Amino acid sequence: MIQKNILSLLFSLFVVASFSQSNSLGTNDADATKLVKSVNAKYATYKNVAIQFEVKIENSNGKLLQTQNGSLKMKGKKYQLNFGGKEMISDGSSLWSYDKDDNETQITVIDKSSNNITPEKLFSDFYSKDFLYRLNDDPQLNKNSKISNKSIQQIELTPRDKTNTYFKILIDVDKVHKNVVAAKIFEKNGNRYLYIIKDFKTNIAMPESLFGYNKAKHPNAEIVDLR
Repeated sequence: MIQKNILSLLFSLFVVASFSQSNSLGTNDADATKLVKSVNAKYATYKNVAIQFEVKIENSNGKLLQTQNGSLKMKGKKYQLNFGGKEMISDGSSLWSYDKDDNETQITVIDKSSNNITPEKLFSDFYSKDFLYRLNDDPQLNKNSKISNKSIQQIELTPRDKTNTYFKILIDVDKVHKNVVAAKIFEKNGNRYLYIIKDFKTNIAMPESLFGYNKAKHPNAEIVDLR
């Protein structure tokens, strides 16, 4: 289940950066809006992003069910995501999805008119109308935080659409550097997904070859071209 819709879940690490101030979000508190704008301004300076992250799944009792690591490289509309035996590569027009278990690569065209979540949308205002947000001003937050050596501010997101599988997202922001360092998704079925950014680099050298499918890397994989 952890691999299912991974892009849809991963967006929560950055969703705070995608908000812009809007009249439709009149119930958002002023402190949360100020923090969101600060994070958004910081993200706007990045030409590219390279991230190493960890995902932990807990049940409703807080019991750890699974832990996996992944990586994401992103440059404009192009990206490379590796997670849970899956590799997703996009040049901005096509998407190559390799599944290690099936030893299969599917090729699809990216539908830019769809509402599907893609990494390039993480840094836009795609979600600005979909959530309400407020700042959690809990004095115990930093004391209880698992994000080592960082002073944290937390934003709580509530989806407007109550048919979503989740009912709350908590975003942890580094108070000093204004970067998102973690996120926690609370699903209605009781499961909780904790995303922690282990390494975050920006504006680094990224060759174009990163965003094209290399057949030599998976020489025996079946290619299913759905374009």
